[in-house]
Amino acid sequence: MDPPVVEEASPYLTNAYVLEIEGMDCRNDGGAWLSQVGSAMADSKRKALDRVLGDIRTRTKNPGLRRELLAAYNNATLDTRTLRVQQKLDPERGTCCVALCRVEIRPDPARMGKLLRK
Repeated sequence: MDPPVVEEASPYLTNAYVLEIEGMDCRNDGGAWLSQVGSAMADSKRKALDRVLGDIRTRTKNPGLRRELLAAYNNATLDTRTLRVQQKLDPERGTCCVALCRVEIRPDPARMGKLLRK
C-alpha cells in the first residue's frame, strides 16, 4: 500500500526550501571579476536546484507524486543571497571565484496548489 500522498510529500510542501551552497567560476582569460561573481552565483542556484530535484527523485516513491513535485520545483522561483565571495588561484583553471550563497527555492504555487487539491 502506497503511503499517503501528503505525508510522503510533506518535506517539499513548505513555502521554501533553503540551502547554503558554494558555486564556482574559473577562468584562464582574466575575465571581468563581476562576470565571474555572477557566474558563480548562477552555479550556486543550479547546484541547489539539482540537489532538491535529486532529493525528490530519490525519496518520493509514488511516481505520480514525484512527477508533480518535479514539475513544481522545475518551475520554482529562486532567490539568492550571497554570504561570501572569495578569489582563489588554481594553477590549472586560472582565477576562480567561489561564492557561498543562501538559495531559497519556492516551488510554483499553482502546481503545488493543484497537488494539494488532489
